[in-house]
Amino acid sequence: MTEAALPMEPAPPPLSAIARLIGVLFSPVKTFQDIARRPTWLAPLLLVIGVTLLVNIFFLVPKMDWEASAVKQAEMMSEKFGVKLKDADVDQMVAGAEKSGPIKAYAGAVLGTIIISLLLGLIYFGVIRLGKGGITYAAAFSVICFASIPTALKMVLTAVAALTSTSITEMDVMRLIPSNPLFFMPETTGMGSMILFGSLDLFTLWSCALTAVGLSACSTWSVGRTALLVAVTFAVFVGGFGGLLYMFLG
Repeated sequence: MTEAALPMEPAPPPLSAIARLIGVLFSPVKTFQDIARRPTWLAPLLLVIGVTLLVNIFFLVPKMDWEASAVKQAEMMSEKFGVKLKDADVDQMVAGAEKSGPIKAYAGAVLGTIIISLLLGLIYFGVIRLGKGGITYAAAFSVICFASIPTALKMVLTAVAALTSTSITEMDVMRLIPSNPLFFMPETTGMGSMILFGSLDLFTLWSCALTAVGLSACSTWSVGRTALLVAVTFAVFVGGFGGLLYMFLG
């Protein structure tokens, strides 16, 4: 006679959207395991987009000094290439910044967030599948969306810091709170260096750590392996973009 099969333990009830939003910050392993069973992405995506858009509308764009931003960029270009721009060229840059600056800020909050999330989800899905790791694109995309929640927290703190400023420039936004080395660096720091050092942000690294945990929970890869994938992807993105800016603007 064979022993009677033990009854299978029923799966725990799925977490609500709010429980997932909170749980990913305080109990990420358990939360991502729940997400792996039923991937969802709308709630975190709307949260990050909504917070970023509201902070831009009410706290950053109204205080943005587009003229100072354009003049600073013109100075960097002049110093880098040793060519002094004509006043007419600077005026044209200022006019362009004042016209397109708010549009870029709002479009970046919505379209930028969506496009980057879709792209990262595709990259992680493709690499893990090529590495014989079981994962669906829906799960990879869900991980990216939930792992981006620290970005929303940073935007809230940035809004609070902006309250004490009468005017800010585009470069100032990256250094309003002491979450990256750029906060402690001089204002003469070049744009390329700003991108490189500004990317070494505590909230960004927090998102990277959550991504590694989430990808492991939603696939057959270990956390160490997904962490290596996330680190390489981060280095390629930051190094590539920051390196190009450093070449042109220093």
